[in-house]
Amino acid sequence: MSWPDPLNPAPPVNELEKERPSFASYDAHYLESFRVYRERSSESKKLFESFQTHIPPLIQSRMVPECQRLNILSVGSAEGTTDLMILKIIGQEVQKSDHGQRIEIFNRAIEPNGSSCGLYREAIKNLSSLLGKTQTCFEICQQTFDDYQETKKDEIKFDLIHFIHSIYYVDKEETLIRCIERELSDKGHFLSVVQTTQDLNYLVFSKQKRPTKEISEKSEKLIQIAKKYGWNYEVYTTEYAIDFTHVFDPKSTEGNLLLDFMTHTVDYRNTADKQLVQETLAFIDEKTVLKDGKKIGKGEFSLVVISKRCDM
Repeated sequence: MSWPDPLNPAPPVNELEKERPSFASYDAHYLESFRVYRERSSESKKLFESFQTHIPPLIQSRMVPECQRLNILSVGSAEGTTDLMILKIIGQEVQKSDHGQRIEIFNRAIEPNGSSCGLYREAIKNLSSLLGKTQTCFEICQQTFDDYQETKKDEIKFDLIHFIHSIYYVDKEETLIRCIERELSDKGHFLSVVQTTQDLNYLVFSKQKRPTKEISEKSEKLIQIAKKYGWNYEVYTTEYAIDFTHVFDPKSTEGNLLLDFMTHTVDYRNTADKQLVQETLAFIDEKTVLKDGKKIGKGEFSLVVISKRCDM
């Protein structure tokens, strides 16, 4: 993603855009445009590679003999694709531990979209092939993060909290304080994936003339907050490719769906201002290169890891 997350096809409703329907609220169209984006983008693959590299060390720090359960909090979980990807990596790491057979994983997912919650529940019906022998328990909460904060009754502390392209839709400083000071265990880690200002998704959306605040934030914002409160942080930036070839064909169904995804607009080519459409297409053309007969653009995301501790 980039916005919205290609791995999380139904992010929390943007509180800054209450005056207009969220693109993600058009479930069927949004999911179809997401499918096209996923097929035309290597972001999913690059996210998995980044997680494979950077999540295991975070889990290793929790693999102590007295550990009986790892608690994971996912915010903006959508249909669970990213959650399951992360859980697979964590499960593999748990099994490497001498006492891995005795450790269970608890995954609490926060997602306000009902359709996405339904897809998530379907996805976890048979997990043996994905998560192996690791016992995994799920709790799927259909609510916003604000509602979750107001209604949470238990005192569970989480070893890993992750916002995968969903930190955009909450107050960042307030959310980080809540997560790191109240929700995170002493040795836990907060993880967020955010698009950078070099990401072509970000650049295309920023060209759209909308009476709304910018919903994307570069990783520097999270770093500033981490520095302010003395938290440790690491940032890992990754590039990926997006195939825009079909966007330039007005009769291409896939091209139009991809254009809708990039601009967060249903039937963008026919409903947006004609001059703006032309400017957007010209901008995409300018920002892409011809490679093997395809128009390829650059996506870019940052994985930000924040911890209470100074010895991550």
